[in-house]
Amino acid sequence: MIDKGSVSDPVKWASSGNNQDMEIRFWTDATNALGGGIGATYYDLVDATNGNSLYTGTTSTTGVGGTYSHPYASVQGTLTGAVNLSAGVNIVAGTNDVLNLTVDGVPRSIALPAGAYTFAGLQTQLQSQLGPYGVTVGASGNNLLLTSNSVAGTSGVTVTLPASNGATALLGAATGGYAYQYGSSATINLKSLPTDAQTFDYGAAVMVSGSPVTGDIFTIKGSTDPVTSNGYFVTDEKTTTAVNTGSGIIGAGEVLDHAKWNSPLNSRNLEVRFWQDPTSKTLYYDLIDKETEKSLFTNTTSTAAGSNNTYTHAFKAGDSISFAGLDSAYSNSGGAGDFGVSVTIQGTPASGDAFSVTASSSQSVFDTLGNLINALETGAPVGTAGNTELANKIGQTLTDLSQVEDNFLRVRASIGSRLAEVDDLDNVGQNLDLQYSETLSRLQDLDYADAITRLNRQQMELQAAQQSFAKISQLSLFNYL
Repeated sequence: MIDKGSVSDPVKWASSGNNQDMEIRFWTDATNALGGGIGATYYDLVDATNGNSLYTGTTSTTGVGGTYSHPYASVQGTLTGAVNLSAGVNIVAGTNDVLNLTVDGVPRSIALPAGAYTFAGLQTQLQSQLGPYGVTVGASGNNLLLTSNSVAGTSGVTVTLPASNGATALLGAATGGYAYQYGSSATINLKSLPTDAQTFDYGAAVMVSGSPVTGDIFTIKGSTDPVTSNGYFVTDEKTTTAVNTGSGIIGAGEVLDHAKWNSPLNSRNLEVRFWQDPTSKTLYYDLIDKETEKSLFTNTTSTAAGSNNTYTHAFKAGDSISFAGLDSAYSNSGGAGDFGVSVTIQGTPASGDAFSVTASSSQSVFDTLGNLINALETGAPVGTAGNTELANKIGQTLTDLSQVEDNFLRVRASIGSRLAEVDDLDNVGQNLDLQYSETLSRLQDLDYADAITRLNRQQMELQAAQQSFAKISQLSLFNYL
């Protein structure tokens, strides 16, 4: 957050070189590109009317060679020892040679070579072993002073507990440690430093607190309102989710290869960002991984203009923007990276506009309808940007509704197939019932006419058999003599 600020020199604030419309923009170095440590935060003071850095007079850009060169809360973590080493120290293996420290949040351990050291010699030896870990070794009086080289939020040097024998012998009850934690604050003077290309001094300063991240912006605009301002200017937070100012409208996109989209190298938190070359007026775009702020085309920090410019793909409305032809760092095979998706953007985005391409998530149909209602009831600011914002909201909602309809059809088809299976099972059951009924009928039911006929026939057959038996049984050999 930003306070109301203060003006120490009204004459400088009112100078003709100050248009009283500026922004403080922040960028977090996720790769230690500037050498201040991974996660170090830098800021740029920008003329809001043209996007130029007040420090350089050129387009505000991040990364190496960019204009974000001023560390935020740049106090570095220090650790001051409590052992007087003016007489030097004798290092003995297994007694006082091991020094376990935590540097910028990372555990580090060194073992000093045995021998007698002067205080200066000890500093030199420690520097040779701790320097590679980002520590500068110095003195505070007759005590050791260890300073982290990082200006990131984790900047600091502390003794790793339980204390090693060397930490106890060389540092004792050391004080200090981390420079600051989240919730820190820094005063930002609205003036240049001797190392800056441009020279200015607006006689004012603001206090920023908290932990700004990439994309955070605070505005400073001239105002004499006694309620909202300090009598000279008013400060405010510029939301990072501000609407695009151009007329670009993004479509639903298309997944061409699900395996590539689901690659572990794809964060699935991507953006298409636009920049217009102020000289040629050509509109270019860059594909960016929002997790690292790196261009997918170069695997370096996304930077507009300058020698490290990553906005090299000219934009043409209606053409498909494919997330292919990426840097080899985004490929499992070592060739050009390909995330297997494409999007189409209609209209003309403005410089600075951005469109997100993220993994889809489930959403209730009622939430979708609620979003449409809110978009229609809220409306949008008058003007091209407002119309585009509304069109994007409605377009997104209509896409969501189309997906809802598709889901309904899928569910309906699934239920239909299950119902068809139930019907088939019912038909099989009916056929079995008929077979069982016929079998039971044959076993239990009686046709009286047929039964009488069969009984009479069987009686006649029985009588004939009996008579035949009687006659045959009376026959003997004497009947033939």
